[in-house]
Amino acid sequence: SGESVIFTVDGGGGSFGGGGNTTVTSGGNGIAEATLTTGTTPGNNDVTAQIVSSPLDTVQFRVTTVPGGISYYTVTPSATDTTAGDTVTVTVVAYDANNNQVTTDNTTQVTYTSSSVNVVLVPSSGTLTGGTSSFKAVDAVAESFTLTAKSNADTSKSGTSAVITVSANSADSLAYVSGRGTGVTAG
Repeated sequence: SGESVIFTVDGGGGSFGGGGNTTVTSGGNGIAEATLTTGTTPGNNDVTAQIVSSPLDTVQFRVTTVPGGISYYTVTPSATDTTAGDTVTVTVVAYDANNNQVTTDNTTQVTYTSSSVNVVLVPSSGTLTGGTSSFKAVDAVAESFTLTAKSNADTSKSGTSAVITVSANSADSLAYVSGRGTGVTAG
């Protein structure tokens, strides 16, 4: 008890009160405690604890972090300029509040919607696998629209694509009519 112990971050971006190390004094029970705030990126946070009066007495330990819960989605279409009737593949990726991909999520149900009633989505919902899902969008009308993905359990967890612009198809055939077009009897 009463020993000074220095805790030092060796890797991983963690910190002790904002710094790379902190010195504490062990209590009457001989335990020295310090609070490690891990880095914002998933992975290993390595720390060494060393008794100041006995530098050979060290302990190294590792805290492994994983992504946090879903905060938002990115909704990325394979094309933002397309032609009426073409299929656009859309990828949905879940991220936590620190912008880490939530690769550990394999169960969240997500619903897909369009800002246009003309767009057909297949499927209209899905389940994340490794934090991602995908669907296809087809619009037969020349217009612009966006696509949105939302968690079924918490619709505040969402994301919206960039604007997708659909152009009309070019003509694929011509009809030729002979004659003057006047004096034709109806029927």
